[in-house]
Parts: sequence; structure tokens; C-alpha cells
Amino acid sequence: MKAMSKFAPPPLSWNRLRARVLFFGVTLVVLAVLAVIVSLGAIRWRWHRDVKEQLASIKAQGLPTTAEELEVWHKPLAEGNNAAIFYEELFELMPTNTLPVRFASLRRNEPLTEVVSNQLRAVVGRHSNSLRQARSGTPLTSARYAVDLSEGVNARLPHLTRLKALAQLLRAEAMLDIAEGRSGAAVEAILATHRAARTLDEEPLLMSALVVLAMDANGFISLERLLNHLALDHNQLAQLSHAAALTDRTNRFVKGLISERAMHGEIIGMAQYDLAKLQSIAPGDEGEEAGSTPTPQPGWGWNLIGIFERDRAFYLRAMATNLHIAKLPPPESVQAAKFAEELNAKAGSGYYIFSSLFLPALARLELRDAEASARVRTTLVTLAIEDWRISHGGQTPDSLSELTPAYMKSVPADPFDGNPLRYKKLPQGYVVYSIGRDKRDDGGKEQPPRGTKLKGAERFQYDITFVVER
Repeated sequence: MKAMSKFAPPPLSWNRLRARVLFFGVTLVVLAVLAVIVSLGAIRWRWHRDVKEQLASIKAQGLPTTAEELEVWHKPLAEGNNAAIFYEELFELMPTNTLPVRFASLRRNEPLTEVVSNQLRAVVGRHSNSLRQARSGTPLTSARYAVDLSEGVNARLPHLTRLKALAQLLRAEAMLDIAEGRSGAAVEAILATHRAARTLDEEPLLMSALVVLAMDANGFISLERLLNHLALDHNQLAQLSHAAALTDRTNRFVKGLISERAMHGEIIGMAQYDLAKLQSIAPGDEGEEAGSTPTPQPGWGWNLIGIFERDRAFYLRAMATNLHIAKLPPPESVQAAKFAEELNAKAGSGYYIFSSLFLPALARLELRDAEASARVRTTLVTLAIEDWRISHGGQTPDSLSELTPAYMKSVPADPFDGNPLRYKKLPQGYVVYSIGRDKRDDGGKEQPPRGTKLKGAERFQYDITFVVER
């Protein structure tokens, strides 16, 4: 035993023990850091691959992924075939200080007061030249306004403001025509409203689609007032029915969603890779020029983290879902709207910074699409009923089935449940209606006047109606 003792290790001193502990500790920390870096890199690579694959899929469909590609996708028209030229010349006739017309809160069958009549005459008189040209119309049906979509979110859209104002002016003119018994002139104003709206049908911007809804709504409101005051002949009803049928564009938000995806997806990509470019397109504060403050480029560490790559991957997936829903016909699109709501909630709870900003703006588009279709279809049925009345001594049918097939091929479906639109005779006149977004038959209950204070679900407890009390 004593002979072997010379081969035993010397006793471990405290300094050597501490050095070994420190060495193993540092090694473990380094390994842990490396493991985190490798894991983050793998996750980051997966996000990058996800974005790359989704962009490739979008391009394979021939769709844009950037604002510049969006500009190319929205093909130009030859000047001789472009209805936008007609309206841009019309805009030159409008006073530069043209403002939206404020309408008094009048029921459809309520006569104009002298004060309101004088206000409308003043507005219509000031815009008589542009209104005259709008009524004359143009045989061209395709339009491409002078908009540079490559500017993305900064694209200037002055034509939208002008077109919306024109629709309101035509509504004011129609109100005066109705009050003075000029049914033909009122019909011309309504037709001019819908013609102007059709020039935006192919413009791939969500804002353009929303302006179309507002313009067509002005036409339908004027028509409801017209039918409550004056009877129309077969020809006038046929013209209005044709114009109304052109507005029944289900899936009207598809192109707008495609443009939103291209522009906003590109913005999220800039946040990840090119902050300087992102700042250059962002508006400055208090009139300050865009990009006036220099921003350093993100470093390798920022790119490694890839927080906005994660955001972009989520956004592109969410937009693919939104587009799928938007392409569905109602009522399937209405039923699928809950999935879009779930994506909005996930964007907020999952800390997707840009997605939580962009996606909520698209909420309930499917419901707005269905509501627009409901208004068109109730209008078409109402025009058929008015045509039927001419041949039946002014009487109204007992049911909508009496309209088929002579006055319409079939009764249109309610976009909210797929059943035929509802119809109810009133003590004087009738109401054609859809059950609306609450999906409940409220017996033809009209939407409360704007400004009515309602709580919670009460805001949507009404039907989408077209009422004629004549």
C-alpha cells in the first residue's frame, strides 16, 4: 500500500477546485448560448422559408407581392377606351372647394321643406356643369384612373373624393327632381350615379371598393325615395333594373385584399430588412418631410431574431385565409367570417405587431359584402314588383312567386341564409327585405336612423329593407 501511494493524485486545492468549477460553468453557459443561437437560427430559417414559399405561391398565381408589381398588375387602358378620361374632365368642371353634401334626416316619403329645398338648389346650381356632363354619360365601360400604385400606401387617390362627392350631388339633384315631379330626370340622376361607380369596379384597392359601396348606396336611397313618391313606366324600370344588376358583385373585395397583401406585406418586409426605406415612405410629424431623420440599417443580430419575419409569415397566411373567405359566395362567406375574426384576435394575442395593425381594418368585410348584395337584390325585386303593378292596376302581388318567371327568373336568395328574400304587404305598399347580419327575421324592421343610441347587439337587430309606401 505504501508503494502505491506515490501514484495517488495530490490533494485538490481550493483554487484548483474553483478553477474547474468556473471552467465547467463557463462551458455550460457557452453551450447554452450556442444552443439558443442554433434554436433561434433554426426558427428564424423556418420563418424565412415560410415567407419565401408563400411569396413564390402568390407569384405563381400571377398576383403581386409588392407595390411595384401591383402597378404592373393593374394594366393601363388606351385613352380611347378609358372612361376615366371622361370623369377626369368632369372633375375639372367641379369647383375646387367641392365638399360632401350634408343631407337632412328625411324619411323616404317625407316631403322636402323649403329650407332644405333652397339648400339643395344652391348646391346643384353651383355644380350644374359637372352634373350635366355626368348625366350625359359615356359609352365607355372600362376605366383606369391616373393612379401610381407603385407608391403603395402613399398613392394619391383624389378621384375617389371627387367621385364620392359627385354621387352625393346627383342624389341632391334627384331629391329636387322627385319633389318637383320630374321622374325622368330623377331616373337619369340615379343611372348617372351607378355609371360613375362602375368606373371603380376594376380598381384593385380596398378603399375604391368601399367608395363604390357608398356611391351605389346613394343611388339606392334616391331610388327608394323616387318609388315612394312617383310611379315609373316599363322603360324606366328596365333601365334601373339593368343598372342595379351590374352592382350585384359578390366577392367585391377580392382585388382590394390582393392589393392590401402586396402593400402591407412589403411594409413588414421593410421593417425586417430595410428600416431606412420604411421610414422614407412613412409620413413625417407635423408636416415634416418623410425620411428626414436618418435611420441605421438593422444589424445581423436584428435579422437573426427575425421578429418581423415571423410577423410577415403570419400576415401572409392570414391574408390567404381572408382571400379564401372573400371568394366564397354568400351565405358561405358570412358563415366563414368567424375565422377572420379568430385571426384578428390571434394577431393581437400573439404579439404580431404589424399584423395586429393591418388585419383589424379588414374585419367584417364579408358582412359588408353580403349587406351590399342584399341591398341590390331587394332593389331588383322591388323594381320587378313595380313592373308587375303596372300590368295589375296598381295592386301589389300577394307573394314574390307571382313575379316568376315573367318579371324575374327566380326570387333572389338572401345572402345571409340562402333562403329567398322576404316580402310583406303593408297597409299601404310593401317591404322587401333580407334578415341582415343578426340572421334573424325581424319582420321587415328598418335600420334605425343614423345617430340613434343603441346598446350592444341592438345595433344590428334590424333587417335590410326596401320599403315602398305608395
